[in-house]
Amino acid sequence: MRKISQICLWFCALLCCTVLYSCGTSSTIKVPPPTPPKPSEAVQRLQAKIETTLNDPSLVSSNVGMKVVSLKTGEVLYEKDAEKLYHPASTMKLITAATALVKLGPNYRFHTTLYTDPVEDNLGNIYLKGGGDPVFEKMVERLVEMDTKALQGDIVVDETYFDAIRRGKGWMWDDGPIGGYYPHLSALTINRNGVHLRISPGSKVDDPVRIHLDPPTQHMKIVNDATTVGASEKTRLTIKREDGPIEANILMIDGV
Repeated sequence: MRKISQICLWFCALLCCTVLYSCGTSSTIKVPPPTPPKPSEAVQRLQAKIETTLNDPSLVSSNVGMKVVSLKTGEVLYEKDAEKLYHPASTMKLITAATALVKLGPNYRFHTTLYTDPVEDNLGNIYLKGGGDPVFEKMVERLVEMDTKALQGDIVVDETYFDAIRRGKGWMWDDGPIGGYYPHLSALTINRNGVHLRISPGSKVDDPVRIHLDPPTQHMKIVNDATTVGASEKTRLTIKREDGPIEANILMIDGV
């Protein structure tokens, strides 16, 4: 029995030494994360341009969150505070611009063409054919440079280049029917297809208010049910577009 006990004690001591040795020499080897691949030169140029734009002094007081992802590879091309929550600005124009670049190409231009009759003794018409160009500045500058400074005749416009759909699919209901972001779609856009309303009191209390359109136009019909109140009373005006065909273009003005 004594010999067996000695063997058991030796075995237990050996086992304890083995356990202690194992515990004393154990360690965790940390494997460094793989080094991300270096972005291509094109991506580096993109990142540099974005950084230059965001470092503009005019944006010092602004908060910007951005994430640019390649649609082909899913690679994140640029990221800055992408996980923060912000009140988003109007970002639909980014999708519109990207679609135009893909479908039309960067060199596409919208054109508005100006035609005239043979001018004799400053008599003749001017014809404008719209092609979707929203601005006329360059065309007006060239018109001013022409030798003819005055022309007696009519201005005839042609906006048939687009179809008859006047509202964009998916336009938000709270953009108005009277807001500046809700102009009718047209191939010939003049003054952003909008007018300014200036409303002033009538001559005396209970008279209809005076309404002035800038620029003056007969294309828009005004139904004026608003009346004049005293100077100490609160004013409350409502402006809405009458339901019905969009071509009717009728504004309803009510209140005091």
